[in-house]
Amino acid sequence: MILPGLSGSFVLVLMGNYHLVMIEAVNNFDLGILLPVGIGAVAGLVLFSRFLSWLINRFPDSTIALLSGFILGSLGILWPWKNEITRAFGDKTKVVAYEWFLPEINHQFILAVIFITLGILSIAITEIWAEKKQKE
Repeated sequence: MILPGLSGSFVLVLMGNYHLVMIEAVNNFDLGILLPVGIGAVAGLVLFSRFLSWLINRFPDSTIALLSGFILGSLGILWPWKNEITRAFGDKTKVVAYEWFLPEINHQFILAVIFITLGILSIAITEIWAEKKQKE
């Protein structure tokens, strides 16, 4: 959860354990699964946050460039206007690609643009405040 574009849920999906942990173990309150996952998540959060802090202090520009790359790399998956291209593998159907398209201009599109604008403004305002604090 610390790295933008790479969530804990996505890692579980990549490992093929999302259904086991987030559906079965949570619904059945299976501590034999939830406890090790929780301990690993907390330990990973603490250790990785310290490592990331060290990286930012030691290599600020390179670290920000790397994190920006993670964000830009995840935009293709986050793009809401796409159709899944699926393929059957035995008895399972998997998404193998996406067909992206430009949205229709309707209320959903306008709402998305509003939220994008609010996100950009919140980052810009935070940066302006941080710059003023540094000057003081």
